[in-house]
Amino acid sequence: MTRRTVALMAAVVMAAGGAPAVAAPLAVACTVTYQITNEWNTGFGATATIRNDGDVINGWNLTWTFPDGQRVTQGWNGTFSQTGAVVSVTNPDWARTIPAGGTAQVGFNGSKGSANRPPTNFAVNGVACTGPNQPPSVALTAPATGGTYTLPATIPLAATAQDSDGTIAKVEFYADDTLIATDISAPYTGTWGAPTAGDHRITAKASDNRGAATTSAPAMVKVLAGPSILATPGTVNVRQGQTATFDVSLATAPSQPVTVTIGRSGSTDLTVTPATLTFSSAAKQTVTVTSADNGGDLASATFTATATGYAPASVTVKEISSSTSDFSKAFLDQYNKIKDPASGYFRKFGDLLVPYHSVETLMVEAPDHGHQTTSEAFSYYLWLEASYGRATGDWAPFKSAWASMEKFIIPAKADQPTNDKYNASKPATYAPEHPRMDKYPSQL
Repeated sequence: MTRRTVALMAAVVMAAGGAPAVAAPLAVACTVTYQITNEWNTGFGATATIRNDGDVINGWNLTWTFPDGQRVTQGWNGTFSQTGAVVSVTNPDWARTIPAGGTAQVGFNGSKGSANRPPTNFAVNGVACTGPNQPPSVALTAPATGGTYTLPATIPLAATAQDSDGTIAKVEFYADDTLIATDISAPYTGTWGAPTAGDHRITAKASDNRGAATTSAPAMVKVLAGPSILATPGTVNVRQGQTATFDVSLATAPSQPVTVTIGRSGSTDLTVTPATLTFSSAAKQTVTVTSADNGGDLASATFTATATGYAPASVTVKEISSSTSDFSKAFLDQYNKIKDPASGYFRKFGDLLVPYHSVETLMVEAPDHGHQTTSEAFSYYLWLEASYGRATGDWAPFKSAWASMEKFIIPAKADQPTNDKYNASKPATYAPEHPRMDKYPSQL
């Protein structure tokens, strides 16, 4: 007696049902295992097992082609038919459905042909089981991150996309969570013809012919209502008695020289030089903040850059102790860059911030908030604010981060997995997690 097993990984695409609008296809990952359980001189017994690693399959038909002229003589757990070398097995009435994570097995006895090699071309519901569907790759090439536009504006969009085991069905461009353009053929381009003022996160999402999708790394752009001054970073820490710097620029190049004046509100212990800047381009200019070396309580001030006809920009400067360590100073500098609205690390919902999760190429993890972030990102956010509170004694940002976590990251009772109506493969706030990396990205 010999036992031989052939395992084929399948990503089966099934069409979503009958609404007048075109529905997105469901990519169902499955494994077909063909196993010879017994052999004798002229015959053999075998099983074929479908394991469903994806969405529920309602009604299935399994087909394969024998390579050596084998014939099925008796079958069970399905309705068998054979035309030439092609075998077809339809589900029995009592086992039409294969749930997510479930299996269906058929068995048969057969007669050998010239040999008894196992079949390799399995198909489910007419779709060849050619292996796990690899998600496409996509890169956003326009706009560039850090780009600034003044209304009225048209923002060009462009991306590159490839699919190693299929074709690209479409590339969609998003501003924040809003679809702004779609292209179905290369080169993948578009325009955002009606941007709104504010900071925006632009991404490209590529979908392949079997339903897998990948979203690009984002580009952060700023859309201004009119001519504006920019100042970065938005917050600066300076050791008492020492100096620090920030940058000032115009959002777009002026048609003639523009004079920018920097004024102060707050403590006179903090001064800025130069207090007047002249711009004939959009290039950045650096100004220096000096903290008076007079001891006393730590001070703060807000410096505002203004010019006629331009929206102003402000920078908050805070004194820290002259004995602050280099490590703590470096942490605060990095903290200010991360929390700067122009950095793109956070999105504001009301008065609360939600951190974006970094783009991953090895695995796509189950998202927790609007399919945009994960618990790891929130853990880092809490650590960041706890470290800031410890360094400065200001715990208000930590309390805000905690409130954001409670509102956005911790599922309500109705969404907890212990709820009797919770369905792991069709959740509102979760995506299925899998034991193997080749099952990612999860289909939402």
